Amino acid sequence: AFFLAPYFNITINKNAVGGDGNFAFHIRAYDPFLYFSKDFNIQTANGSGSDFTGTFTGSGDIYYIIEDAQAGWKNTKVDCQSDNPSVTTSPVENGLRITAYPYSSITCNFTNTSEDIKTPVLIIPGVLGTDINKETEKLWLDLGRNFTDYGDDFMDPLQFKNDLTPLDTSLTIGEVVGKPNILFDYTFSLIKEFQNQGYTQGTSTSDRLFLFPYDWRYGASGLFGDGRTNVDLLQQKIQEVMNQTGSDKVDVVAHSTGGLLLKKYVIDHPNDHHIGKAVFVGVPNTGVPKAVKVLLEGDGFGIPWLADGEMKKIGQNLPIVYDLSPSQKYYANKGSYVKIITEKVSGFSSSQDLDFNQTNDFLVNDRSANSQALTNAHNLHALDFDNFDLRTAGVDLYSIAGCKTGTIGRVIERRKHFVFSDDAISYDAPEETPGDGTVPLESATNLPIDEGHKYYALDANHGKMPSQGGIRQQIVNIIAGSSLDAGNKITQDIGKCKLKGKAFSVYSPLNIEITDQDGNVAGLAAGGVQNDIPNADFEIMGEHKFVYLPTDEGQTYSIRIHGTDNGMFTLKSQDIDDNQITQTQVFSNLPVTTALTGTVNLASTTTLSLDTNNDGIIDQTLQPSSILNPDQSLDLIPPISTSSLTGLMGQSGVYRSNVSISLSASDPIILGLESQTSGVLKTRYNLDGFGYQTYASSIPILVTTEGRHTLSFFSTDNAGNNETEQTLQFTIDQTPPEFIIQFNPSLKDLQFLGSDNLSTATMLGVLDQDDKVSLMDEAGNISQITLKNKERKKQLKAEIKSLSYNDQPTDISKTAFKFNWDFDQHSQLKSLDQHIKSKKDFNIDAVYKPNTTRLSGKDENGKINRNLSGLIILKITTSAGEFDWGY
Repeated sequence: AFFLAPYFNITINKNAVGGDGNFAFHIRAYDPFLYFSKDFNIQTANGSGSDFTGTFTGSGDIYYIIEDAQAGWKNTKVDCQSDNPSVTTSPVENGLRITAYPYSSITCNFTNTSEDIKTPVLIIPGVLGTDINKETEKLWLDLGRNFTDYGDDFMDPLQFKNDLTPLDTSLTIGEVVGKPNILFDYTFSLIKEFQNQGYTQGTSTSDRLFLFPYDWRYGASGLFGDGRTNVDLLQQKIQEVMNQTGSDKVDVVAHSTGGLLLKKYVIDHPNDHHIGKAVFVGVPNTGVPKAVKVLLEGDGFGIPWLADGEMKKIGQNLPIVYDLSPSQKYYANKGSYVKIITEKVSGFSSSQDLDFNQTNDFLVNDRSANSQALTNAHNLHALDFDNFDLRTAGVDLYSIAGCKTGTIGRVIERRKHFVFSDDAISYDAPEETPGDGTVPLESATNLPIDEGHKYYALDANHGKMPSQGGIRQQIVNIIAGSSLDAGNKITQDIGKCKLKGKAFSVYSPLNIEITDQDGNVAGLAAGGVQNDIPNADFEIMGEHKFVYLPTDEGQTYSIRIHGTDNGMFTLKSQDIDDNQITQTQVFSNLPVTTALTGTVNLASTTTLSLDTNNDGIIDQTLQPSSILNPDQSLDLIPPISTSSLTGLMGQSGVYRSNVSISLSASDPIILGLESQTSGVLKTRYNLDGFGYQTYASSIPILVTTEGRHTLSFFSTDNAGNNETEQTLQFTIDQTPPEFIIQFNPSLKDLQFLGSDNLSTATMLGVLDQDDKVSLMDEAGNISQITLKNKERKKQLKAEIKSLSYNDQPTDISKTAFKFNWDFDQHSQLKSLDQHIKSKKDFNIDAVYKPNTTRLSGKDENGKINRNLSGLIILKITTSAGEFDWGY
């Protein structure tokens, strides 16, 4: 018979990370019936080696596998797999305790890491930091195509639908953005800096540098079709890095949204996240007001040639945009981030700083933001999330925040309300706050962290931060323990994080382009914005442009302007020091055409040099129309104009005399903010479309011509706020109405009608008092005919006695009209004699007998003498005392 001994096979695999070595092991078994001992070494080659041991065992026999500690090496991982589930292992110092059973095998993997080996580093990019493709077509990021495709419509497939799912499900994720062109370096230089410190990329166990590409559109709150999130994919990536490298932890560099993903990951895995060091770079811990700008007007995020309008279209339903919107914690710390200015035709204006809930209602109800995405983002940014201390989960946390770049801190929307049309929406200059151009310092520093681990970048461009000089060296120094020179661009003194510079607001139609002393440019380019000036901010909202330029290091600038249309422009130049506006210089309502060019000359008093016809010759150099102190610089409420018309008025708005118009204006005083009122600068008016003129308060506007008139006017305060244009209309009618006189057989009487010289005026009616007949028009002009016959209906005749206009008799000695008529017993007209005499030396008689009218006399064409069939009724019309006739 065949007998199989109760074997127990042990395979030991040795993985050496960071080099090769000769590793000593001991296997021992202690049992009343079994004693087994083996000492051996495993020499690794290319990081691996193994040993096999075969022995006999009984049920439940105990084996110990112990590895000698080796100088320069750390035992970082031990795991075993057996073909018998009854075989179990438990850790002991420097090894394992195995409970063995017959006819079984076990394989144990011992991983040692050289103490000189680096902890693997994972770079988690932020929003926009990963390429997205449609088959072979790159939708993001293709700067060459952004430059040539004005408007960037080719990016439309990046959109999400209202249900927060992709419009195009065929898109694929590419690589983390490196250096698309010379103007934009995202991760390229950071990777090179790590490589210079010995970090390599690849698939071997010795590689120590990894990137996490992901679909940034979903942010941290968005769900993929399979129910997973980017946080789930991050967990998977970290596990892959550990599996490849044999490391039990990973150091992380998280930029922007990458920090939100990492925080959510650690919160979800507080005890097994495997994160060693984490460097947050420009992370919007509590959101950014710029996300509101994306929803309202779009934003190019500082990426050259990226069209704001396209990003507004794409961002409408992207979860990431809402994840980046300010949280409840941001509002609690920083206050309102949306201000609404409402102007009404009545002249009443209001200013409201929206609270957190009002802002969300405004975005959803007024600006069609995605309510579900906003709710998801608020659920993400619960206070437990925003306040989470990663240190409590064992993360060695560091932060690098940009702090001297002009950054949107508050969006200011201006609504001009009209009674019979939709509101006109425009935007004032956003309030600037210290930050990195996207993330305010308030948001980036909302992070529980050791004081010595806080760093501030004095030159920061959010989209380029990972590879910016100074920042990338500091990142590598933190992770690798190196001593690279970060220059003077990194500080741990937050007191240096203050804005000092110039802010410009350009209210269209005008473009502005700035070049600094080093040739860096900020301005419009290929449908988007190009901004290479360190710490500068260049924003477009609607047709208006807003610029912040630092001057804290003596920077100088060349500032050029040129007209883009015909109209008026206003330019404001503000001095900012210690984050506060110290002075504002305003150039209000200057004429502009497409031919206008010029320069802005910076000095203690800013001036404008304008070439109005683009012939290269400066035509005028202008001083500011007003200079404001810090309080007056905060005046956002326009003045209120009133009008007063003087003249003889009939019905409302219709005058029978010349009209004198007086205009006045006042700048509203807001209770509690009295010092912010800047005062009225001037009032301008436009009469009947002949162009705007400045109103001189001592000289009323005199209107003398008859007809319908339109006066438009508005006032401007010293802060450059223009009142909503008011319009009033009135009519001057100084000419009395005229009579139309005819016999009316159905009335058995004369009929008196009236006509007016102005088609815009209306006759108010005829007052017929038998022998006195009056006409009145809307202006109150009165014409009156007096007849010789006081009972003409009984006498069956009527003859004119007098004619007057506005109570002034007119000479009718050479004119006359007379009517005689008669009816039979059946009320049929028997006869009608009509006679008219004119100053024009015509004399007409029309005598009617049944079935025939005899017309005789003479007019300007000569004698008249003819019989006409039927009844002919003469029509007599008056004209300034003269008569005319017809039939």
